[in-house]
Formats: sequence, C-alpha cells, structure tokens
Amino acid sequence: MSDLAGPGASQEEVVVFTARAMDAVHRYQNEKEEWAKLPVRVYIAGKICSGFTYGVSFDAAADGDLKLARPEWKGFEVVMDQDTYEYVQGSTVDWVDDERGTGFLIDNPRQKKFRGKFFNRKQPPA
Repeated sequence: MSDLAGPGASQEEVVVFTARAMDAVHRYQNEKEEWAKLPVRVYIAGKICSGFTYGVSFDAAADGDLKLARPEWKGFEVVMDQDTYEYVQGSTVDWVDDERGTGFLIDNPRQKKFRGKFFNRKQPPA
C-alpha cells in the first residue's frame, strides 16, 4: 500500500471530505465497531455514458491500494486503488439527505456530470 499523506502530496491529489461527510464517517464508525477499524474506501462503481459512478464504503486495504490520511479527517484514513485515484483527484465527498436519497455524494469537477452512489434511496411520495 502506498502512503500519499507525506509532504510531497499536494491539495489537488486529495479527495476532500466536507464536514457533513466527516460527521457521517465518524457516526458510522461509532455505531459499528467493525467499521471503526476499517478505512473508508472510495471506488469507481461503474461507468455510464456520461462518465463514472462512484461509491464509498468501509473496507480493508488491499495490496496495491493507495492510502490517504489528513489531520482534518480526525482519525480515519481513505483507501482506493490506483485507477480510482487517477480519476477522483480533486473530488469532494459530501453527505446528503434530501429528495435524491441519503448517503455519500462524490462531486468530481473533472467530470461533466455528477455521478454518485447513495447508501439508501428515498421512495418518491405516493
């Protein structure tokens, strides 16, 4: 696993977590003991016509994963494979709970349209 938290890592290389996303990570880690021991994985979940879809989960680091750790994340690390890292540099991870659903939302300014993956989808009103 490569550590990208060293002095040579620039802000453009970091996936930024909003305060809401950091709160959600900490909340989930406090609720589930097994998640407290795991890093947060950011990954490419799929590809559609307008670009990639992304996901966020708690998952053990695998051989070849890149590791990001920042003081502002207050105790959690982020892991991703090299391919994901190349595509999500400069992206922002947020937590949303609105008409679109509830979950982590990844905004990639390098991609024309937003694509993200939610934990739960809200059902439209009947």
